[in-house]
Amino acid sequence: MTSDRKFIRVDLEALSNIKTKTISPQFQEELENKILNIGMGGIFVETDSPLPTGTFFEFEFTLPASDSQVHAKGMVTWSSKRENKGMGIKFIRISTLDKKSILEYISKRLEEKGLSIGEFEVAQSNVPTEEQGFDILIVNEISKNLLKIYFREIGFDMEVSEAIGELDCEESELTKILGSFEMLGLIKIDGSKINFYYAEDQKLRSSIESWIRDNG
Repeated sequence: MTSDRKFIRVDLEALSNIKTKTISPQFQEELENKILNIGMGGIFVETDSPLPTGTFFEFEFTLPASDSQVHAKGMVTWSSKRENKGMGIKFIRISTLDKKSILEYISKRLEEKGLSIGEFEVAQSNVPTEEQGFDILIVNEISKNLLKIYFREIGFDMEVSEAIGELDCEESELTKILGSFEMLGLIKIDGSKINFYYAEDQKLRSSIESWIRDNG
């Protein structure tokens, strides 16, 4: 995770405006002035109190020598309380502009090290931008079937256990997929219930409706 071929080690002043029910104000404060590794796919945060794998949240940070903030939605994909204490956070949703800012920053740092962006192997990064958000809803058969349930249940709610039964999947599999839907504003988890909402983004709504017509 900390290989120079994937991440650049930088000092970021803070992860700010963190939005999640599972992160306390104390933890948000602890993240300030931590050394982070950053790559096109996400960031590594050094902390003695990493969040559980699968935690989704929104966050912002400012790249060094930049006035603009990068806003992203991410998921904790791994954590460690032993050597290299911290957690790896994968970008789940990030704008094209912010993605470009990160790429430019990484390119500059690589030039300082005498490396090229080709050597860094990020040109074909598969981090979804907001424009590509629909693709993360149909990554496998479980997510495709969940999308059908979503379209059927818009405006209503469903017990998580009921969804697991209908999808015939493990709870861990559903949890990961629900995170993608939640990141796009299609659902909200309220205790043991899944609340389904209309997509606010017109392009995303059109993509869903078109896919349902072809596959529903």
